[in-house]
Amino acid sequence: MSDKLVQQYELQRRKTVADSYSMSIGEIANLYEDNELDIHPEFQRVFRWTLEQKSKLIESILLGIPLPSFFVSANSEGIWDVVDGVQRLSTIFSFLGIYKNDDNETVEKMILSKTAQLPALEGLTVDDIPKDILRTFKREKINITIIKQESDAQTKYELFQRLNTNGSSLSDQEVRNCILIMENRDFYNRFIKLSELKCFSGTLSFTERLVDEKYDQELLSRFIVFTQNKIKNNDEVRELGSYVTNKMRLAAQSDFAQTEKKFQLVFEKLNNALGENAFRRYESGKYTGPFKLSVFEVLALGMGQLKESDITRLTPPQIKNISQSLASNQVYKVNSGSGKSASNRLKKLIELGAKLFKDAD
Repeated sequence: MSDKLVQQYELQRRKTVADSYSMSIGEIANLYEDNELDIHPEFQRVFRWTLEQKSKLIESILLGIPLPSFFVSANSEGIWDVVDGVQRLSTIFSFLGIYKNDDNETVEKMILSKTAQLPALEGLTVDDIPKDILRTFKREKINITIIKQESDAQTKYELFQRLNTNGSSLSDQEVRNCILIMENRDFYNRFIKLSELKCFSGTLSFTERLVDEKYDQELLSRFIVFTQNKIKNNDEVRELGSYVTNKMRLAAQSDFAQTEKKFQLVFEKLNNALGENAFRRYESGKYTGPFKLSVFEVLALGMGQLKESDITRLTPPQIKNISQSLASNQVYKVNSGSGKSASNRLKKLIELGAKLFKDAD
């Protein structure tokens, strides 16, 4: 047992090559202005700090309170890709008046709010800070851990997930979005456009919590993953969040056009036939309740298994009949009850949906 542990330990340690540096805020700001540091401005859609949180960070630096380490990854061009610390760095750069949004436009300088220890900061910008205090601010040191280029390609994504999943306020999809931005910006932008299609949003009857957690994008991710990958056994999807993230990273490097086309076709069909009732429970002759994931898995993921020609021939009455038949379908009832984990139900429900649509007459 100990020999096996040693082998695993040595293998995994070799995958990560890292160095640590201490740099001043002024030095890290210069790297940013010289385009040698990528903090992914798109992340601001995910990491949302209030002005009070931002002002508290600036106050901490002014008071000389050490900050947690920042993690960056060196890419093939030597540019540092920020893995952890995006919000802190963007706050610092916004305060200094050098922060650029995702259109590469410099945003207005941050106006500080009142803080506990330095209430006189309220209403001030960097231009109002005395020069000697600002000089000290820029000389404050921060610790940078650099994942070198020769590290295993998977390392920075695993690190990002570890740092931003456990104990984080981010949902799985918000973490996944950040990874997609790092992996392939173009794919991410196309992904977001798909999530905003009216034929998709028109089928979703969401609570505010699901909207806040980007659950529509979670569903889109699952559609992409399970139309491109057949589940061989339940163990494959036992850790569903990690499975979807890993498969989405692969999807980001593949030809996405066919999946985009199929997604739009499936949701045009579902929206036309069922609208906002598409993924609600049908009972006693009417649709009721909020969004139900098991219905999505049968109808959306099931239809996604079909060829485009077979999807095209489906009519609204056929789709509606299949939707309403789930209330009495024994396979659905057995695999959608409370206590059924995703790993135990997904394969069967997707296969059920595919069969129902293939056999539609």
